[in-house]
Amino acid sequence: DGICYYHHQMNRLDNGHYMILGNEPALCKMPTANESKLQVLKYDQATYEKGSGAYKKIHLGTVIEYDEKGNVVWSWKSSDYFLSSDIEYYRNTAAFGNNVIDVHENAFYFDEQNKVVYVSFKKLNRILKISYPDGKVLAVFGDHFDKNGQKINKNSFFCAQHFCFPLQNGNILIYNNNSCQPGAVPQIIEFKVNQNTGDNLEKVWEYNCGHNDGVVGDDFVFSWESGGSARVLPDNSIFACLGGNYDKLLIIDKKKGVQWSALPETFSKKENKWVPATGYRAFFLGGRKELENLIWNEGK
Repeated sequence: DGICYYHHQMNRLDNGHYMILGNEPALCKMPTANESKLQVLKYDQATYEKGSGAYKKIHLGTVIEYDEKGNVVWSWKSSDYFLSSDIEYYRNTAAFGNNVIDVHENAFYFDEQNKVVYVSFKKLNRILKISYPDGKVLAVFGDHFDKNGQKINKNSFFCAQHFCFPLQNGNILIYNNNSCQPGAVPQIIEFKVNQNTGDNLEKVWEYNCGHNDGVVGDDFVFSWESGGSARVLPDNSIFACLGGNYDKLLIIDKKKGVQWSALPETFSKKENKWVPATGYRAFFLGGRKELENLIWNEGK
């Protein structure tokens, strides 16, 4: 439990440092028979006896920055936010009993120019905007709750999102798995940020990612519950990866025209045919210099 359990994503920064997601293991005390407030977020099935109480093991998220020698130069812990956030209000509602909250992180983006970090929490349908280096939460995008445990935002614009990217015009781009709606396909959505509204997001553009690449067969079930990413290229087109068991890659323009697409496949010996490969994320390297920097870490 002393290991950080790195997961999901690692990025190389412009200064040669690395930023990665990790877990913060913790034991949280369970309530006694006379207490009604649940003390944990997501926990395993084992119960640990410690002193006079019973505890459950949970994992909270971290964002860690290392220099090129492996020294920690900055970190942020989600426990500092969640254990005193509006999640406490939601945990006191009847709905929580049927929806134990999972607060694991699944993506981040460090806007180095503006000194902010965006961190995505899939199961909460939530993205946090965090100032760097002080770690203050500047904005909450997605579902959040009032003191009665009711949603403040009227609309849930995304569900099980897996990527968030700030645009030069101040908007944000989100890869939305859209898995709350059965049968729905993933979406790439651009939002305008409205500081003075309850929803604080306004949808200004979206693209529905279909699966019309000749994949046929009644036995194939599309799955997009996890994975996926989207990134804006220098010409303002968007490079996207669908993730899941249908890892289509595509480049689309803002008029929703597909400029390029590819479907990675793997050969199934069992079925004796090529089938869509399972993937998670993909990134676009625009030239040899980017590739050299990735391999040899030639910082600016």
